Amino acid sequence: MTNDTQGETSTRLERLLGEAEQRLEELKGILPSEVSREKVSMSSKAALKAYAIHAGLLHRTVNLAEAAIGLYRRLENLPAHVLTRSVLETSALLYYFWCTLEKAVDSKEAKEADDILMRMMLGTRNTEEEMKEVNILTAVNTLDNDARGVRAIYDNLCEVAHPSWMGTVGHYGGARESSCTLYLDKEHEVVPPEAALAVVSELLIGLHESNDAVQDVLLHFETLHEQEYAGD
Repeated sequence: MTNDTQGETSTRLERLLGEAEQRLEELKGILPSEVSREKVSMSSKAALKAYAIHAGLLHRTVNLAEAAIGLYRRLENLPAHVLTRSVLETSALLYYFWCTLEKAVDSKEAKEADDILMRMMLGTRNTEEEMKEVNILTAVNTLDNDARGVRAIYDNLCEVAHPSWMGTVGHYGGARESSCTLYLDKEHEVVPPEAALAVVSELLIGLHESNDAVQDVLLHFETLHEQEYAGD
């Protein structure tokens, strides 16, 4: 890589870091500080769960994105990629959550949504019981239906996160021409940090821009569940 090319890459990386940090601060500005029965609903447990899940997922996204951006700034790209995968997973789950509530509001049927909310809040993969977590691939594929390419990006990040070729020799190792020696450093990474940072920024933008719509569907879901509760 020539000095000019290195300089262009460094400039682009710095610009992307600045954009990601700006998006992160915007998302921090809408983080809920509390979820209480008095402010949500005195009768609907499902609405309370929905607000709690939404708040928890937003806080997780900000926490992971902030850590990932910090690692990209220090050029610790592989652990940053691992956290980027987690940011994508959490964002996909937020989108799946939004779609679940929208479906309930449109159909005026809250039971199925309530069951999914229970799985999102209390489900685990480490159990033989019925309370299984929502499969993350279901959430990623749901997001991919409306944002084509997300699944491909996710699959690449998974390869880097796992100790497979992309996460070991493909990331750290490279051979020189006419050489039988494997050189290990950080110059051979197969997922450019610029591409991963662009993903982080887009996810943060999407969460910030969709917040009003999510809040709207939360209110409608709360009303729907209170009506069902009143009818029991």
